[in-house]
Amino acid sequence: MESPDELPICIARTWPPAQWQDVNIVVAISGGADSVALLHALCRLKPGGSGNIIAAHLNHQLRGEESELDQRCVQQVCEELGVELRVGREDVASKANDAGDGLESAARHARYEFLLNTAEQCGARYVATAHTAGDQVETILHRILRGTGVSGLAGMPFTRPLSESVTLVRPMLEVGPSLVRDYVHKWNLSFRHDRSNDDLAFTRNRLRHDLLPKLREEYNPSIDEALLRLSHLAFESQRVIAAMTRSLMSDCVSTKDHQLTFDCQRLAREDTYLITEVIKSAWSDAGFPQQGMGKSEWEALTAMAQSAADASRDLPGNVRAEKKGDQLVLMRP
Repeated sequence: MESPDELPICIARTWPPAQWQDVNIVVAISGGADSVALLHALCRLKPGGSGNIIAAHLNHQLRGEESELDQRCVQQVCEELGVELRVGREDVASKANDAGDGLESAARHARYEFLLNTAEQCGARYVATAHTAGDQVETILHRILRGTGVSGLAGMPFTRPLSESVTLVRPMLEVGPSLVRDYVHKWNLSFRHDRSNDDLAFTRNRLRHDLLPKLREEYNPSIDEALLRLSHLAFESQRVIAAMTRSLMSDCVSTKDHQLTFDCQRLAREDTYLITEVIKSAWSDAGFPQQGMGKSEWEALTAMAQSAADASRDLPGNVRAEKKGDQLVLMRP
């Protein structure tokens, strides 16, 4: 049985302090048990060095007084740990309406924008988030249900660039939820429970509280491990595909303002799957909303790129696709 003190050991094994002790790092903290445990463990792990740990909390203003209580809890935790705290506020509900995207997606975009801005203001090299193995399982299952390719099956990566100078790190991605619970209990850490995580109106919550328990009980008690194995296999495959995709993007995709232009004559020489991956990657790099994009939408865009006929189509997230001659153009006001 794992000891509660296994958490810092697991984090250090995944993200050795030698890699970050001499640079500034920003730790995202919502006030929930996972993020409080991550911040506490990183503070214990830091052996010295010239870098600083800075906590960052975004108040999404979605739950009225409860959001304010979350912020006060985070402030208290940071005071006790002697950690600098940066707080942001964002009217996420209004942002979701303006963007034409879902609330969950708008909150995620607002959060990462705030974390990146905070990191750049603090001169931080890394942003650390508290995604766990449980989050990874939910992400993979969610993508399977929506329809995904190899990249989606790979789940969340351990690291990904937020900008040329800032890297996102998920040091608890192989940590199970029971280890986090044991850790916060042993150290008597204050944390908040976000009641919106119990709202079954949200798909991820239904996966967590309904579908996954049924799969464990009625089909496979080791479904979590099976999905994580699938994720590792898909990740290795995706590394090869990603390299091919990036090489092709440099040849046939151009970006200007809120517009993507694809050279369909160049794409026509490639496999259909690779064309779809190029469109997906360019869409993601441009920051276009992805929540409403499913298998049929990606296939439609790929078909437009391969067709000799001119065509146009409106897509989720207020994106307009137009095929003219040898060019496919995606535009977002």
